[in-house]
Amino acid sequence: MSSIPPLTLEWIKNKWDWMHVYAPKMKPRILKPKEMLKISTHKHPEGVLISGEAAFDSPMCGVRIRAEPGLDTARAFTLNYLIASGLTEPNNLIFTAIPPKTPPGVFVMHTLREWAFLNFFELYVFNEDTVPHTYLMGDYVLEALVKERPTPKREIEERIMESQREIVELLKGR
Repeated sequence: MSSIPPLTLEWIKNKWDWMHVYAPKMKPRILKPKEMLKISTHKHPEGVLISGEAAFDSPMCGVRIRAEPGLDTARAFTLNYLIASGLTEPNNLIFTAIPPKTPPGVFVMHTLREWAFLNFFELYVFNEDTVPHTYLMGDYVLEALVKERPTPKREIEERIMESQREIVELLKGR
C-alpha cells in the first residue's frame, strides 16, 4: 500500500480541493441485543477510507460499511466471521486482533486497505448477540474530494467499482 491513495494523488496532481478526516470515537457505547448504531455519514463527490478500527468486548459484534456504488457489507463483518475465515493478519482487506494479541475480553477489527466511494460513505457498528455488548472505541481516516471533479463521472465510477470487487468477492465467500 502506498502512503497516499491513488485517488488522492490524482486530486493533488490536478489541484482539486480535498480534505483529510480523522475521526476518533473514544466513548464506549453499550449495544443492545441485535442493535445497529450509525457512527458517521460522509457526503462527498468521491472519497477513500484509508484505515479504520473498532474494538468490542465480544466477537459477536461487527462493522457495517455502506457506500456508493453499490457497496453494503450488511452484517457480514462480525469478528466471529472474520476469525473463522482466518482473517487475522494485516495482509487481508479486513482483519482481526484478538486475545492474546489484545487484552483479555477485547476484540478488534482493522482495515488498512483503501475503500473508495462515490457520493456517500456510512459507517455502523452492531451487536449480533442476544445479550448487550460494548463498543469500546474506534477510529477511521478518510480523504474526500470537496467539489465534483470536472472529468466524466462514469470514468471514476468504473475505477471505484473495480476497486470494490475484492470486497464483493470477500462477501460472496460468506
